[in-house]
Amino acid sequence: MAPAIRNPSTPVTRRARPTSSGLELVCSNRVESLLQQLARRLVAPPPSSPFVAETIVVPSPAMARWVNLQLAARHGVAANIRYPLPASWVWELAAGLLADAPAADPLDRDSAAWTIYGRLPEMRERPGFEPLRDYLRDDANGLKRWQLAMRIADAFDRYQHYRPELIRDWSRGQADDWQGLLWNDLIAGQRDRHRVAVIDRLLKALHGDPPGQALPERVSLFALSSLPPLFVGVLHALAAHIPVTLYQHSPTDQYWADLKSKRQVARIRVDSPDEAAYYQTGNDLLASWGRQGQA
Repeated sequence: MAPAIRNPSTPVTRRARPTSSGLELVCSNRVESLLQQLARRLVAPPPSSPFVAETIVVPSPAMARWVNLQLAARHGVAANIRYPLPASWVWELAAGLLADAPAADPLDRDSAAWTIYGRLPEMRERPGFEPLRDYLRDDANGLKRWQLAMRIADAFDRYQHYRPELIRDWSRGQADDWQGLLWNDLIAGQRDRHRVAVIDRLLKALHGDPPGQALPERVSLFALSSLPPLFVGVLHALAAHIPVTLYQHSPTDQYWADLKSKRQVARIRVDSPDEAAYYQTGNDLLASWGRQGQA
């Protein structure tokens, strides 16, 4: 489903209540303009009931505080609004749709770090763990083991967000190094409860016919600078059932996702000369510094 793109200066159409589904993108180079559009849409149309909570996904608690204060200043009150972070919101959505989903991620970064810390003394003695055994050889007080556990937990957390195909391969037993072997040890007894497995099941449910009462009436995502590909897939699947609006901070009102830096264009000329004419650099700052926003 292709997202609709609205310029912040476009007037908002009033409706009785949010009944249509779809993914809409609202862009502006000023976060205040995005907030103005969000404030209008919260009341035009309002939720079907004053007891229905609004869901506004934000990148940080500080942004949630700022948005709530700004909404209160514009409307006189800001109540019954939830401001989850992206990861916790996706997990809440899964817990509401999947009967056997755990209430919380059993392998979040902190929990995984403690589990890895406890498993390392035994795991490092196994075949394939020679690099860890050598690194932890002189670690009488366990400080190096804790630091290593934190680094591994952080890597596993990022793998689940940005390399889900690697996690799926490891979970199927296709592990040929100590990281894959350690991952399989972590998920022993809960292979369907780690983040990638839960989100895969969530996507399957959303691509079907999920019960309407388990879904929010609408969802707004405000000023998120980046989203893992897995979460983007959830947004697209969810937008088939309810309105999903992304308020994105953008440095330009033009379509710029296909801009390439001069270095990228030079590489394309070498690899695919016939395609080089289809790309342009445009503004150098947009092409070279705005890659995350492009994605």
